[in-house]
Amino acid sequence: MVAFAALFAGRALLSPGFYDSHDGLLNVHRLVEFEKCLADGQIPCRWVPDMGAGYGYPLFNFYPPLPSALAEGFRLLGASVLDSVKGAFLLGLVVGALGMFRLASTFFGSQGGVLAAVLYVFAPYQATDVFVRGALGEVWGLALLPWVFWAGHRTLGEPGRALRQALPCALCWAALLLSHDLTALMAAPFYAAWLWVCRRKSGRSWIPALLAHGLALGLASFFVLPLLFELRHVHADTLTSLYPWARFENNFLSVPQLLLPPKTWEYGALGSPNPMSLFIGRVQLLLGAGAVAACAVGGARQRRLDASAAAALTLGSAALVAAFMTLPASHFVWRSIPPLALLQFPWRFLAITSFGLAFAAGWLVYRIRNRGRTSLAIVVVTSLAVIAVSWDWFRPAAMHIVPEQVLVNEREIAKARHGLFDFLPRSVDLEHFFATPPAPPPAPVDVPASVDLRKLKRTTSRVAFEAHVRGAETALVRINVFDFPGWTLEVDGGARAFTTTPDRLGRLHVELAPGTHAVVARFENTPIRSFGNTLSLLSLVFLLFWTATIVRSR
Repeated sequence: MVAFAALFAGRALLSPGFYDSHDGLLNVHRLVEFEKCLADGQIPCRWVPDMGAGYGYPLFNFYPPLPSALAEGFRLLGASVLDSVKGAFLLGLVVGALGMFRLASTFFGSQGGVLAAVLYVFAPYQATDVFVRGALGEVWGLALLPWVFWAGHRTLGEPGRALRQALPCALCWAALLLSHDLTALMAAPFYAAWLWVCRRKSGRSWIPALLAHGLALGLASFFVLPLLFELRHVHADTLTSLYPWARFENNFLSVPQLLLPPKTWEYGALGSPNPMSLFIGRVQLLLGAGAVAACAVGGARQRRLDASAAAALTLGSAALVAAFMTLPASHFVWRSIPPLALLQFPWRFLAITSFGLAFAAGWLVYRIRNRGRTSLAIVVVTSLAVIAVSWDWFRPAAMHIVPEQVLVNEREIAKARHGLFDFLPRSVDLEHFFATPPAPPPAPVDVPASVDLRKLKRTTSRVAFEAHVRGAETALVRINVFDFPGWTLEVDGGARAFTTTPDRLGRLHVELAPGTHAVVARFENTPIRSFGNTLSLLSLVFLLFWTATIVRSR
């Protein structure tokens, strides 16, 4: 039932063609570039060659790679690029619904799990993420949230099996970090409160939990460490200040916006004449807030709650706190915690709100579980009601039947403006680039008239050519790749430094003496990337050893 509900929510994704959304085409381009990395053996993928107006930039050094890897799984099954992206969206809805069922049914039984899962997958913010924003990474963040909380509870809440249950906890957290780091950032304080509620009295119960979360960081360190230590080498401030629509100050919701559904479902950017719909679903709000109120009153009277009520109160309260974070009244919190600016949009907290309210609503079924078929009737009627109310939201503004090659080619990727300024290296003069973007795509190498270029070959992480310099003077050759830590130069088999020369686009240059030279520019790992890769590899070996130990013990 839960899986079919998720398929109903994503039914439009099974239609032929591709649909309009804010980031939809960007997901396609990311997948194409990711696939090129795999073909070239650049693993893990970091540098993409065609984005950044054709000069390339370190996209996957900072953007989580797992959603693109999942879409690539559909490619390996024979799907087209466009269908693979849609398949990744649909799979995210199904995984999220099943995760919520698994989490809620642990506390509220199967009926409560079904109700929570349907409320979650049909939350308005899910429809906005898939069909309006086209935010594949965030869709997978929502999909993994219930799995993370379920695994955390199992690690601390099941005596005698903690080490065995810590393994899925590590895998779920690693997957979340590699899918949408911003969702992990939002969820972290609520997750800490959740662990505290789930804890056992024995202090030793925290040891498996600490081991699991340490392993999760180790598995994801090939991405997390470069993200933390090399973000200073790109214009990351463009994510929070370049565009007015990206500044958190301009993205708070009013109370009516948050609580009341709009008259019509809209697809435009926030602040446009037809801004996208961002609100809490009526059914989710009514049932979730009602469950929180009932648990709070029960706790005040009894001074002690059972495990199910405590869980509902914890995540339901988290949902209300997250809803507060979307309002202008929370401005002081955003100012007090600078990393929150990286979220860009306060309304992102609707992800936590949708999650917490859907979970809390499942408690209502658990509360009346002993009243014959009443609870079953409530689940069926409520599920049908929320599907009926939400049905028209889960569809794109338009589905276009377009040949894939029109959208997926190097020139179109280089011309694309979306994501253009997200991770430009600091070597680029941003004001100049913003005012007069170069006409893409450039030739891989530019040479003066005195140089003959031969045997040119460019891959995702390597530019190689042979240059014959005529005359008696040295020649300055420009490699049309943005300068960024990790690019190395080799001339005639020996290591060389790139030539420093004024260039407002921050490209690579090499000075060559008269004669014939073999030149290779290669993108390699910096020490922090190598350390992250090694740590991830060691963590993977430890994970396999841990798994083998569990299998043998059973």
